[in-house]
Amino acid sequence: MEVDDDGTIAAQAFEFCDIKSIQDVQQMKTLDVCGIIGDVSENEMVNLRKGSQKVRKYITLIDDTGCSISLTLWATMCDRVGNDDIGKVLAVKGARVSEFGGKSLNAADDHSTLFPELNHERCKQLNKWYADL
Repeated sequence: MEVDDDGTIAAQAFEFCDIKSIQDVQQMKTLDVCGIIGDVSENEMVNLRKGSQKVRKYITLIDDTGCSISLTLWATMCDRVGNDDIGKVLAVKGARVSEFGGKSLNAADDHSTLFPELNHERCKQLNKWYADL
């Protein structure tokens, strides 16, 4: 059964931070970011301090500020982005700011959500910007 959207349930709210201004954000703060996927690494296994292992992948996000940032995906999030997503917009809700080797972002299931090709005005702006390069 299909139900029409009557607007009574609010859409996911975002407060996107552009990549350039992330340089001024404190470590461990969470934020929403949206960017074009510029590069995707292969999955790699990482040994954790607790003795266990976890899968990690690096994504490079770029935006119309002319800046880029590394986004580290952890565990099951690694399976959600691949090389065929390069050039597409990715929005992240609740990315955590890190200062490991400069400013970067982390996304894991316990604090973040990925939104590929999100239907949002900021994402549309970035798609247009990237298409016009």
